[in-house]
Amino acid sequence: MDFAELERDGYQIVRSVVSPPEIADILRETDRLKFLVLASALDDRRLRMLWSKSDAGEATLRGLQNAHHVSPAIEELRLHRGIGRILCGVLGSDIKTVLTSIFWKSPGEGETGIAYHQDAAFRQPALNFRNLAHSFLQLTVALDPQDNENGGLRFVPGSHRQARILPRPPQSVLTGQATERELSAMGIASGSVHTVRLEPGDIVIWNAFTVHGSPPNRSKDRDRRSFTMASMRSRDCDTGTDAYIAGEPAIQAHDGT
Repeated sequence: MDFAELERDGYQIVRSVVSPPEIADILRETDRLKFLVLASALDDRRLRMLWSKSDAGEATLRGLQNAHHVSPAIEELRLHRGIGRILCGVLGSDIKTVLTSIFWKSPGEGETGIAYHQDAAFRQPALNFRNLAHSFLQLTVALDPQDNENGGLRFVPGSHRQARILPRPPQSVLTGQATERELSAMGIASGSVHTVRLEPGDIVIWNAFTVHGSPPNRSKDRDRRSFTMASMRSRDCDTGTDAYIAGEPAIQAHDGT
């Protein structure tokens, strides 16, 4: 597989990696996990729930991190062979998972944007995450069709090339909207953004230093659910969970829920 676009632009789309039956199974599982979270029925210290609050103080569940520890279906997706071929093709044969996330963007919810940011800024302490420009890869699996209307991902092509972290406001990225003002604060000119269009099963991969974000889901009736995973070359990462060893999935024990 050729990754020239990833090298040139800092991101690349790979179409139809996860099959429609697999996507259907994952959607059922993400709905089940969301129900459990909202019912306060998931209690595991390895999990992290992501919430946002409206101006009226109403909390919205935005995401669930590290569900692969408790969900066999999400663990199966983490070790998907099609995804593994992409990761190993970019990073090499020994890879760790740093983080998995399920994101929900329901239609019409105004608090579902994610501010422009670089993933490298969150890989701390730096001693544990080395050589990020070449050892790190983030990916999203589209579970629903994604475009600008329902909050699809936006990227700034070429923003990874200097391999440095750009300044940005200190507040949570979950309070952002992926606006031109956010880009201006990072010293990036407006008009340099590309919104990717994805179908279920498509994957977009990107560099640790690539500037990206997503606007709220402003559609009337279209969900925008996704699975996101951060991975690193094992020798450059001192944390996380083994994903691939010598190019083969590293099967992990999990508790199940």
